Amino acid sequence: MRFDPGLTDITEADVRYVISEIGLSDFDLPASVTINGTPPNLNSPLRVMDAGAIALAAQAIAVASLAQARSGPAEDMTIDARQIVFNFRPFFHTLLDGSPTGDWTGLADAAPCMGHFKCADGRVVYMCNLVPKLRDDTLRFLNCAGNREAVAAEIAKWNADPLETAMTAQGIPVAVVRENEEWLGTEQGIALGSSPLIHIDRVGDAPPIALEKASRPFAGIKVVDMTHVLAGPMITRGLAEYGADVLHLRSANPDLDDPKAVSTEFRLGKSTATLELSDPAHRDRLTQLLKDADVFVHSWRPGVFERYGFGPEHIAALKPGIIQIAVSCYGPVGPWSKRGGFDGLALASTGATAIEARYDRPKVSPPGVVTDALVGFLGTAVVASLMQRRANEGGSYRAELSLARIAMWLLGLGLDAVDPTTSSDIGEPRMRQLSTPLGQIDLVAPAISFSTTQSQLPFAGAMPKPGWPQ
Repeated sequence: MRFDPGLTDITEADVRYVISEIGLSDFDLPASVTINGTPPNLNSPLRVMDAGAIALAAQAIAVASLAQARSGPAEDMTIDARQIVFNFRPFFHTLLDGSPTGDWTGLADAAPCMGHFKCADGRVVYMCNLVPKLRDDTLRFLNCAGNREAVAAEIAKWNADPLETAMTAQGIPVAVVRENEEWLGTEQGIALGSSPLIHIDRVGDAPPIALEKASRPFAGIKVVDMTHVLAGPMITRGLAEYGADVLHLRSANPDLDDPKAVSTEFRLGKSTATLELSDPAHRDRLTQLLKDADVFVHSWRPGVFERYGFGPEHIAALKPGIIQIAVSCYGPVGPWSKRGGFDGLALASTGATAIEARYDRPKVSPPGVVTDALVGFLGTAVVASLMQRRANEGGSYRAELSLARIAMWLLGLGLDAVDPTTSSDIGEPRMRQLSTPLGQIDLVAPAISFSTTQSQLPFAGAMPKPGWPQ
């Protein structure tokens, strides 16, 4: 493999480390990976764009390796450094018939239980409780009105650590903004720091499943998608881009649905249907779908699927050879392994937010979505890697990607110098168009391009009941 980092500061060793962590330690593609263009200035000390370039390079290599294993040609891969930032948050730019699909920034700014709040001891906590149930649980816990001023006033009566402990005990996601050194000294930081970048476990035996010749890397692969904002939908979107048949199952409860701006973007290329885990008939239907699936991806709070009888070993018994991908905030090890959480909580807990605050007020690192996107990029790569491992060794596999562990990897890349007198300048994205029954959709083009394989998003749409398209 020939690697050209272009004007970025990443090295081939950076890419090979991640490739090894996703399970492709032994590869040698007769092809090239080139990063073109100048990454935008985010005016952040965190090397977010370099991390994105590494993760996308790993995805490109894994997908190209899978395509070649399915009798495809050797692929030359190019990553547009200027486009990476828009792949982190594509839903900011999605248009339906020329109009934005939702005001994500306005929605977040207006949410009473989202953002950074100062506590009585001067420390800061972060919440992202935008979903109606989490918002209502937060307001009930604080016993206050549903506006930001009232929430801030109640939080200001608490010290940070006791507040985090008390809210977590009630199942309400919140995180203290910690320094990185403090995080590394916590039980959870120690547990994750000694764990791999991505946890990959063999959870059952199965004979090898041959990779049939195909025109697209994931062609013929059936994916059950039970994910929600943001990393999980980005993983399955990546699978759909390269040929997988993705069935996205969501709750009929609108309080549990993703914001429209997000759902419009990330449900493209997927069939969709509603399914309630609390309904025994729906659980029976999920059982049948999993028996016919190659891949199962989920990002609900740790323990939810086990509670309904869908633990990793049970799923592997239903469909020997299945590949399971789980997304969590704090990973499968340590005392926080059962905590729910989001991108901003991972950044706050691990020290990224505190680093940003040295140059400004506490804030989510630009471009506003960080670990979610990195997990999204890498999750697609993990599926491509495990499909090849399954073909060579057999077995059923489960991989878990943790937002906090990915944040630790990002911080481990080192920091960039920041000039606080300058402002970020990311420019405008390169777009593509998709004609659908909903109307014309303009969406951000991928940063990755291959010499042969092209990303495609055929419109699938909603189905009356959960099932595979005929």
